[in-house]
Amino acid sequence: MQAPPETTEHAQPAPHPQPHPEGVEIHVNEQPVHLVGHRHTGLQIKEAAIGQGVKIELDFLLYLERHETNKPIDDDQEVTVTDHSRFEAISDDDNS
Repeated sequence: MQAPPETTEHAQPAPHPQPHPEGVEIHVNEQPVHLVGHRHTGLQIKEAAIGQGVKIELDFLLYLERHETNKPIDDDQEVTVTDHSRFEAISDDDNS
């Protein structure tokens, strides 16, 4: 048996399969917001909420609602979200 002749073409490695994007429904100010995937920055969450009709602004402060105390989420901070994630976005000058 002979080995196949060498060719000048190099085989490209198979690309890694893309992760299957999963839809997630979070809530921002009690309104549903649909996202694709589980990792998002605070800014991406606010942008998605605004794009889906939640009455907030990009400069609002974003908080992840928790049982004891709400956790502030910075615009560049990435968080993992699930269908149970709830956020509150408030104006920076809101003193309530």
